[in-house]
Amino acid sequence: QIFVPPDSPPEAQRFLDVWVRADSWDIQQIKVVTHLVRVCPTVQERTLYLGMRRLLEAQGQHGTAKAKTDLLQLCSHFSPEDLDRVGSCDAAVANALKEHEVTLQRFRLEAEAAAE
Repeated sequence: QIFVPPDSPPEAQRFLDVWVRADSWDIQQIKVVTHLVRVCPTVQERTLYLGMRRLLEAQGQHGTAKAKTDLLQLCSHFSPEDLDRVGSCDAAVANALKEHEVTLQRFRLEAEAAAE
């Protein structure tokens, strides 16, 4: 067994220099195997994903690199932008519903004002 003090960066670097190194290696010898894993999202996860996708489509951003990144992050975590504020998928759905209700109310008020 080897002990490296966790509070000693020089010792950690020395360990890496001695034990973890490669002078050269042939990348062609490393076999890459693709595995396809089918994932079934929960109802809440699918709701968040579809809601974000529709929002991005409505904003004309669907298909952009940022949109793809945002959607991919939703597949791995329900609230990538604010992990401290949203503690669960159910909380993320509740927050999304509140945001949609506020937006809908704002649009209704704007439509009423424009009609007058």
